[in-house]
Order: sequence, then C-alpha cells, then structure tokens
Amino acid sequence: MTTMNIQIVLEILITIIGLYLAFFKSYFQEKGKNLATTEDIEEITEKVEMIKNEILYSTQTKLSLKTEERISLVNCYDKYNYWLSAIVDTYFGGINEENKSKLKEIEEKLNDAKFQYNLAEGRMELFVNNDEISKLIRKLRKETLAMQHLFETYSGKVDYVFFEISHMKATTPIEKQIEFYSPLLDKRKEIILEFYKKKEEMYGTIAPMEKTFQTLIYKHLQTLIEK
Repeated sequence: MTTMNIQIVLEILITIIGLYLAFFKSYFQEKGKNLATTEDIEEITEKVEMIKNEILYSTQTKLSLKTEERISLVNCYDKYNYWLSAIVDTYFGGINEENKSKLKEIEEKLNDAKFQYNLAEGRMELFVNNDEISKLIRKLRKETLAMQHLFETYSGKVDYVFFEISHMKATTPIEKQIEFYSPLLDKRKEIILEFYKKKEEMYGTIAPMEKTFQTLIYKHLQTLIEK
C-alpha cells in the first residue's frame, strides 16, 4: 500500500468516526437520555486518537524500513562497483624504482574501497531479505577479492624488480649498468603483461555475475515500489 493510499484510508476512517460520534452525541442530547455522558464521549475520542496514532506509527515504521532497504541496496551496488572499478583500473604504467611508493598507494586505495564495500554489504544484509542476492554477493566478493590479491601478488613481483634495479645501480659501475638494466626492464615488462592477462581472465568471470547482481537489485527495488 502506498503512502497516498494509507493517508486516504486514515482520512476516511477519521471522517467516519467523527460522523459516528457527532450522530450519537446529537441523538443523546435530543432524546435527553443519559446513556452516554461527556466522559464517555471523551473516552471514546481518546481511544480513537490512540488507534489513529498506532496506525500512523506502524505506517511510518514500515515506510522507514522500506526506505532503509532501498538505500542499502543502492549503496551496496554503488560501493561494489567502486571497489571493482578500482581493481580493474590498476596498472603499473609510470611507476619505476624512483616512485615505487605509488604501488603502496594503490594497495591502500583498494583496501579502502574493499572496506567501504564491506560496510555497505553488512548494512544491506541487515535490511534486505533476499537469498538470491545474498548468495550472489558472496560469490562476487570471493572472486573480486581474488582479483585484488592478484594485484598485490604482482605488485610484490614488480617491487622486487625495482629492488634489483636499485641494487644493481648501487653495486655496478655506471659504464656497465646498461648491460644489466635492459634485462631487468624486460623482466618487469613480462610480469606486468602476465598480470594484465590474468586480470582480464578473472574479470571475464566476474562481469556476468556483476550484471546478474545489477538485475537482481533492480528487480528487488521494483518489488519495493509495488508494495
């Protein structure tokens, strides 16, 4: 039942009760009977007000819960997409042994995105009762976390190459450094290309699930509108 329908029902109910009280008050006055005193009418009026307040409280509570359910669903979907996008957009371009601290910055960004999603998922589970959605997000979380771990693994490999480069520069005469520098750059390139390939494969598994997640969220939101 929509808010407008509830308001209409309440208005009709209040009008009927008002007419009911007015009729009997007039009737008792005209007939001169003492079957209903002023105290009786006041007591009935108080009970009517109490019932009306209970209906309003119940209605407002239900509407509030539905609002929380809708907000938590949309927020969970948004936070998941932010987390997934943050992982998909990871790359090693422009990062070298001189600014390798950027690897740590990327890792911190991914952890923050994951933390935000975890909070959103927990809130959604509190307000939403939908087994199909719950089962799917558990699978999505597992696969997405695995892709984040993939970055962390290859970030460590790239960071080690940077360590090798720095060590080589510190222990090798300048005129001989080019001899060792080129193979290390090739090693870094191979690691990065392998990472991109595996990330693409993992995303190929996640993408259809993410689309299904979107569809389930949309369908559940439609049920809230219909109610």
